[in-house]
This record gives sequence, structure tokens and C-alpha cells, in this order.
Amino acid sequence: MICVKYARFADMQQRATAATSITVIALGANASPRRAGNERRVLAAAARLRQALGRGLRVSPLWRSPAWPPGSGPPFVNAVAVLPRLLPPDRLLARLHRIEAGAGRVRAARWAARTLDLDLVASGPRIRPDRTTLWRWIALPPAAQGRRTPDSLLLPHPRMHERGFVLRPLAALAPRWRHPLLGRRVADLERALPLAARRGLRPLALRDGPPRRIRPAALVKGVRRA
Repeated sequence: MICVKYARFADMQQRATAATSITVIALGANASPRRAGNERRVLAAAARLRQALGRGLRVSPLWRSPAWPPGSGPPFVNAVAVLPRLLPPDRLLARLHRIEAGAGRVRAARWAARTLDLDLVASGPRIRPDRTTLWRWIALPPAAQGRRTPDSLLLPHPRMHERGFVLRPLAALAPRWRHPLLGRRVADLERALPLAARRGLRPLALRDGPPRRIRPAALVKGVRRA
């Protein structure tokens, strides 16, 4: 009986650790006036991520979200990728920037249309640079968000808890992951999203079928088909 109880406790601990020790990456594109072009870019980027980070990477189905601020470009095609381990954040961010550059991303005006956007959203329980600074960026008024940009990586992303296009796909992959500063699980944050954060957000059907979790083989096949 003791052995069974210990095994169950060890399994619970392992599951809790796995739910915490994940890396979250958001993918998006909206530079193409046609949805299919943005889908191809996101699928190709997901394939590149899998090649770079390994087979443990899981990718959500594709979602559509309005560009922000309204009128700044065509709707985005979004997805979220989850890696079940932690990597050095700065090295990973540099790798994401190289993938963006390979897709033709040019960092010009803030909130301009994106050929490809790869955001390092979270790295397990890490808070960077510190709790006080991150709280300051989370509390930044909307009017200031378009004028100010951080000079270093912030983790978790200060807007992740407000963004339906991150939380809704992430809730399907890692609902138990807990925001290290807010202390709330992804599933709870997703349920708490206001109507404004859900407006215009919907899952996309790929051209060959209904929405589904993108598996590695499907990624490569989708890129070739495009």
C-alpha cells in the first residue's frame, strides 16, 4: 500500500514538474493579404522550430485573430508551440529572430504587419528581469504600450494573460501551466478573458480538413503542399 501511494505521489510530482517546465512560443503572420499566404508562413516556421528544437515540440491548431490596433493590417494567422523543457532564454530568442529574418521579417514600425512573428512567451517559472519590473510593464497603460518597448527580454510576456490568440491555443496544450507572477493557470486565464479579447478570434480549418493539432509530419507535408 505504501509503495502504491508513493508511486502515485511521484507520478503527481512528475506531472506537476512537466506542467511547469515548459517553453511557450507564439507564432503569427499577417503580412500577406491572403489567409493562405499567412498560413504557409506559420506552418513553415513551425517546421523550422521542430527542426531546431526537436520532436518534443507540440504545435496548436491555427487560429485567426484581428490585427492590433484595429485597422493596422489584415487578420493574423496564429499558433502556439510548447516545448516540454527549458532552454536558455537569450539563446532561444536569438534563434527565433534568425527564423524570423529567414522569413523576411524586417523590424520597422511597432505593430506593423508581420511577415512572421515569433514571441518567446514564457520559460517555465522564470521571471525576467525581476518581479517589480515585470509588474510595471504589465500595468503599463494601453496608450503607452505603443510608444514604449523594453530594452531586454521580459518573461513571461507582459501581455500574455490578455491575449486570446495566445491563451486559447495554449489552453489546449498546457492548461495546467501556472503563470509564475499572477499565480493562475492557463485554463483559468483563458476562461477569464473578456469578450473584447475573444472578438474576431476563431480556429481555422486547414485547406485539407477541419482544425486539428498540427503534428510534425503534417507540418512538413503542409509546407510542401503550399
